[in-house]
Amino acid sequence: MIEAGYQNNSGLMHLIPNSSVNTRNRFVGRFYAYPEIDSKTHTKVLFGLEYNGGINGGPRDIKIFYGFNLDPSKLIKPDPKQ
Repeated sequence: MIEAGYQNNSGLMHLIPNSSVNTRNRFVGRFYAYPEIDSKTHTKVLFGLEYNGGINGGPRDIKIFYGFNLDPSKLIKPDPKQ
């Protein structure tokens, strides 16, 4: 899945009035894959990457995330129909 978005954080301008950091106009892009690795237990693995950066400057960051979707009851006793 691929997601993209735009943030307009108008409230942050008043929180730090003397700051030179521009956090108002930001772009967020995210990609993640969620494939099933075992059809009997419906176990899935998650890999993802997110980019968040200012359109007019400001801080930028890249996040990498991962995880598993496990159903403990299916891991102990898999569905015999599959």
